Amino acid sequence: MTFYNLLPTGAAGNLFIPVDTTLMGAGMGPLPMPGMPGMMESYTQNRAELHLHGGLPPWISDGTPHQWVAPAGEMTQYPKAWRW
Repeated sequence: MTFYNLLPTGAAGNLFIPVDTTLMGAGMGPLPMPGMPGMMESYTQNRAELHLHGGLPPWISDGTPHQWVAPAGEMTQYPKAWRW
């Protein structure tokens, strides 16, 4: 199965509700922003995650908040989360 995140990119993809950027995987990431010394790149707000209910895979493989994908075409160093 292939999952595509087709949410808008850039400012159009920002959520209409506040985002708690203090949570892991939100706010500033660990990599520097290209061409901007001293600035860290932020994770995008319009990420999506697919979650499976009622399947046979163990919980760690059925889609957790740490298994997300950025929208197709989003220019970021974080196009997807680390996979277990």
